[in-house]
Amino acid sequence: LACHEPLVLRENRTRTAMRRVHVSFMEWLVRHHRNHPRRPQLAAAIGERLLRLGLVSHPRQWSEVLNEQLSSFALLDPKLEPIPWPGVASALQWLEGNFTAAVQPAFRRAIQKKRFREHGEGLHLTGLWETAYISRGKCDVKNFREVCGLLKAIDQVWPKRSSTEAVLESRFARLHPGTVVVEHTADTNQRIKIHCGVENPSNVTMDIGDTKLTWEVGRCYLVDDSYAHEIVSKET
Repeated sequence: LACHEPLVLRENRTRTAMRRVHVSFMEWLVRHHRNHPRRPQLAAAIGERLLRLGLVSHPRQWSEVLNEQLSSFALLDPKLEPIPWPGVASALQWLEGNFTAAVQPAFRRAIQKKRFREHGEGLHLTGLWETAYISRGKCDVKNFREVCGLLKAIDQVWPKRSSTEAVLESRFARLHPGTVVVEHTADTNQRIKIHCGVENPSNVTMDIGDTKLTWEVGRCYLVDDSYAHEIVSKET
């Protein structure tokens, strides 16, 4: 019998390149063969191979550029478990505490001012997924003054290593009935997203990692989108 030593990938560049190969195949699989009966089985096998090679800490964290020293979680719900970082916990509390006075009116203003545009990354296979940006480099104070004030306060308490802004961008997202957002990941785990429910009359749910998130109005959550996630909106 010929015995082979297990593949060991030590260099970051090599590990990233190997993850990229797996991710490219996974993206092709979920985009072009989403409804194939064996797609879940094959996707699970690819994720397990990434885990077995020591390239990820979870089989559904198929993101290309990973800082392997960072804490790993798909979803943190402050209602179920404490947020371990004081600044981050404060950010969620401020957003929830100012939901009625700032966040909700800003969302309605975005609709009234026709700020929503179709999501441009081609991730929704059917239906319509729209976004309205509050900040992207610069905050839209003209339309979202109250929320911009909140984001400035959050930026000051959010943990960061340099003097650069912690809040990279903020936006509202709107999913129309009958929309399928294909399973995907961010290209890195070096950013964390705050998700806040504004309206969810159909109880739309996101599958992420091994868990699910059904957005509740006025509640905020921490999401690591380096974990595979997808959303299916009902027809009505």
